[in-house]
Amino acid sequence: MVIGIINIGIGNIMSIINILRFLGYYKIIMVSKPVDLLKCNKIIFPGQGSFLGIKDKLIKLDLLKAISLTDKKFLGICLGMHILFCFNSEGMSIGTCLSNKHVQSFRGTSFLKVPNIGWNKVNIIKPNPFINKTDYFYFSHSFYLGLDSYSIGSSFYGSKFCSFYRRRNFLGVQFHPEKSGFQGINLLSKFLKW
Repeated sequence: MVIGIINIGIGNIMSIINILRFLGYYKIIMVSKPVDLLKCNKIIFPGQGSFLGIKDKLIKLDLLKAISLTDKKFLGICLGMHILFCFNSEGMSIGTCLSNKHVQSFRGTSFLKVPNIGWNKVNIIKPNPFINKTDYFYFSHSFYLGLDSYSIGSSFYGSKFCSFYRRRNFLGVQFHPEKSGFQGINLLSKFLKW
């Protein structure tokens, strides 16, 4: 199996690679253009940072459209999940997207420390083959998605938000499995067997 990691200069790529190797997966390629997606069996988009910081780069490389059209199993982590949705918190459209949802910001909420960094509970709200029970994962984010019918896990920071999302071949997590110890390794292992 060949695992592709979206590489546009953000995210915890080496942490993901180390876990993949720990799990026995050594055929790993860096994806930086649409044709690279054709070489992969599974795709992981590790992300950390601002959507605005990567939007133009993804559009210039034509990766947004290619990702939204792929039928390969896809895992978007944090910002890697946010790129699946149409609008950021300022209402700016990214163009091609998986779902007509808005990515919201915690900023402007005076009683919350932003970014939200640390361990938080992921409550499972729909049965799924990836996480069987409520557990704690590591978060580091300033943006979030509201809950909808494709949410399979929720967390709480000021209010409930979607921390685990599944639609067709797309899986998205707001938390960072690569920083979540055994629970994160287990999730990545199950994704790779999906």
